[in-house]
Amino acid sequence: MRQQLSDPPRSDAAPILPDVGAAGRLWSIFDAEPLVRPPARPPGFRVLAPLAVGGQGSSWLAEREVDGVMVAIKFAVFATNVPPERLWSEIELLSRNRLSCVARLAGHGIADGHPWIATEYVDGEPLDAWAARHDRAAVVAMLAQVADALAVLHAAGLIHRDMKPANVVVDNADRPILIDLGLGASIDSALDRTIDGLPAGSPAFMSPEQARGERSAIGPASDIWSLGATAFLLLAGEPPHASAGSVAAQVARAGTEPPRRARSIAPNL
Repeated sequence: MRQQLSDPPRSDAAPILPDVGAAGRLWSIFDAEPLVRPPARPPGFRVLAPLAVGGQGSSWLAEREVDGVMVAIKFAVFATNVPPERLWSEIELLSRNRLSCVARLAGHGIADGHPWIATEYVDGEPLDAWAARHDRAAVVAMLAQVADALAVLHAAGLIHRDMKPANVVVDNADRPILIDLGLGASIDSALDRTIDGLPAGSPAFMSPEQARGERSAIGPASDIWSLGATAFLLLAGEPPHASAGSVAAQVARAGTEPPRRARSIAPNL
């Protein structure tokens, strides 16, 4: 379930969870995750528990102190003290977002030298986890909903550029919500957030033009390719290209080799 984000009220309010099930899921996060300290404490938010921690940064469940609204706060890790332009790109795109299919911006800033972005917390599960609990017909129907969400994003003049199961959260009303616009861009933007010759995206779901680093060729069709790769994985059980070898080898295959036939992996499709 999604709590509707709005400007925080001026008076304090007690935290409100949308339902008992949501409260239980939040407490399960507290119980399941090891106690890890967030890299910083953004003003106006109380960080509660880690959602995901990796080499590129970390995401945390947090509460907006003024009204108790739950949000997800992302801290990014950079090689230098200067955040890359893609972070500011995500903030720019989210600040203009009024789409129901995209997690909305709740705040951003720099705390103790750590840039952070807060978006509405979607109480649900990643698309692949959701798909693992449902039959093929339900998965196909959900993929059609994701395609509709992408169409809304594209109609608003935006492209995602990192479509994959982990970047789609299915909420408790079985609605897909797109998250993580860190590689996103305006369709008509002259300023890209990557450099020609460098791939952008996740290897298993990259379109050929993304894998080859051809930024001028990346557009809505690239997102559709990545959605097709997502469907391939969810229905056939493996990505379109073999995932063996180094990341560089996977990117090379995505950019130069045709995808495998789904029935060569799952004959019953």
